[in-house]
Amino acid sequence: MFGLTPDEKKVIIFFIVALALGNAVLLYKKSHPGAAPELKYGGPDLPRAIEQPPPWQKEQPAAAKNRWAAKKVPAEKIDLNRAGPRDLEKLPAIGPAMAKKIIDFRRESGDFQKIEDLMKVKGIGHKKFNRLREHVFVDH
Repeated sequence: MFGLTPDEKKVIIFFIVALALGNAVLLYKKSHPGAAPELKYGGPDLPRAIEQPPPWQKEQPAAAKNRWAAKKVPAEKIDLNRAGPRDLEKLPAIGPAMAKKIIDFRRESGDFQKIEDLMKVKGIGHKKFNRLREHVFVDH
């Protein structure tokens, strides 16, 4: 048979039989939809992979770039010396824990004298301060 060795013939026959059996199972499954639920088409149910952009895609979606992208910013500036926790949580990059830190700092150290004093709060560095700068003010 086409100058093949006996081992090569066995491999070809194995693949032909496996293909025929696979098609027979699919045909049976299609003709008897409820008969064999354990015969799943497509393999076992595996956990879904986390959707990530392909490596060749340079730009990530906006939500992946900035985890606070969907957070609303206040319509007007917020006074750091008068704001409560709910007001502070409206600011970008400020959650309940950070709002509590700001209020605790204000209670212990007194009112903010300038908006730059916000960087004295643990957890607020230059990067976060720059995001907050346009949304806050200090009234003495």
